[in-house]
Amino acid sequence: MNKSDLIKILSSENRFFGSEELTNSLNISRQGVWKLINSLKNEGYSIESVKGKGYRLTGLTDEITKAGVLSRLNSDRWNVSVFDSLDSTNLELLRQASNGASEGTIIIADEQTGGLGRRGRSFLSPAGYSIFMSILLKPNIPPSAVSCITLVWALAVYKGLIKNLKNSDKLNAGIKWPNDILIDNKKVCGILTQMSAELDYINYVVTGIGINVNNPSMDDSISDTASSLYLLTKEKYNRDILVADIINEFEGYYESFVESKNFAPFIDEYNSYLLNYQKQVRIFDGLVEDAKPEDIREGLCTGIYEDGSLKVIINGVEEKINAGEVSIRDLI
Repeated sequence: MNKSDLIKILSSENRFFGSEELTNSLNISRQGVWKLINSLKNEGYSIESVKGKGYRLTGLTDEITKAGVLSRLNSDRWNVSVFDSLDSTNLELLRQASNGASEGTIIIADEQTGGLGRRGRSFLSPAGYSIFMSILLKPNIPPSAVSCITLVWALAVYKGLIKNLKNSDKLNAGIKWPNDILIDNKKVCGILTQMSAELDYINYVVTGIGINVNNPSMDDSISDTASSLYLLTKEKYNRDILVADIINEFEGYYESFVESKNFAPFIDEYNSYLLNYQKQVRIFDGLVEDAKPEDIREGLCTGIYEDGSLKVIINGVEEKINAGEVSIRDLI
């Protein structure tokens, strides 16, 4: 037994748990319980100790902890590691994957010093506020279907965030195709998937997820387009809970995706969260900032295909728009 088991017990009811009860449940000595309690306190958990009554959890830590995440996961298929700082969770997991790391390995960092976003852009990664995590998968699907994994993760992140988001009924939250999570037209999450594959076989897939959670401010360069859960709701969020809820949501989708080998089972649900759905959109062939008039088209977004590409009606003709080739902007 370990700290995650103790957190699970202490979180199950708002009461004191006696030393004997904990020793029996965890199958360790009283000294072992005391050591686990003190270890959790050192990680920032608030635990009240009263002689003759035992221990009661009174507050969660503000830090991301391995024990806190594991205590809330629905299964033991995930191998979680938490780091104070990394150059990039994706880079670290790609290194581990090339050395034989198993499917289900999850890397989480409190800070990234060299995080990457889409199209190789740098990703701001300050310590103490955000979620930076990468997940290793080895799905038995054709390489052509890998782009759908990013959309599956977008569903899981959206569901996990909505489950915890305060005043979610008053906020306009959804997915901007293909995988950005927006709340009140501000980006709070980005997702980046990389893979190693042969012509017809996937060696591994690494998906990186960055979420602005408790950030008290945003850099001036992105404040017009990005925000955090805290700035949008004026509420703080426990990052362990958010991570676990997102992973649990993903696990529910993943088996269906691997079985179908496409996005068909999720099209209706995804469309219901799709902020671009049934809206006029502007399509930029290439980078928005470099676009010339001939690189810009406009049309009506009518949903997505089974391969995750976007349906857009342009001049009366339905076209398939593939992720990675274009940028999309709604016409307001």
